[in-house]
Amino acid sequence: MITKSPSGALSPYYDKGGCFHGIHYGSYFDDANVPLSIMRKEEDFILNSPEKRRVMIDFYETRLSETLVKAFTEHISKISPKIVKLAIASEKACVNYKRPLQAERRWRKAKSIFPLI
Repeated sequence: MITKSPSGALSPYYDKGGCFHGIHYGSYFDDANVPLSIMRKEEDFILNSPEKRRVMIDFYETRLSETLVKAFTEHISKISPKIVKLAIASEKACVNYKRPLQAERRWRKAKSIFPLI
């Protein structure tokens, strides 16, 4: 049965003989509050479901501030026991380039916490 996840994405989304759980954190531009509230709802939804999932997350048209990246890293580490595979999609413009070295360090830390990234 196809339903919608808390972010409004179809779940499960069937494609090429498989399915995945889509999460949309996109199209919020500079508003970080909405993706943060959706992250909490998605955590509850995923952690309370019995099955493990293939997850596809999109950040298109959402500016990834330092706060949002930190919250997203914590979000992924919390739901990681319920994830089989993870895909993250975004365009280059959403990343804050003011501190690229710190962003690279955060990315490496996220990869060490959650090795499927």
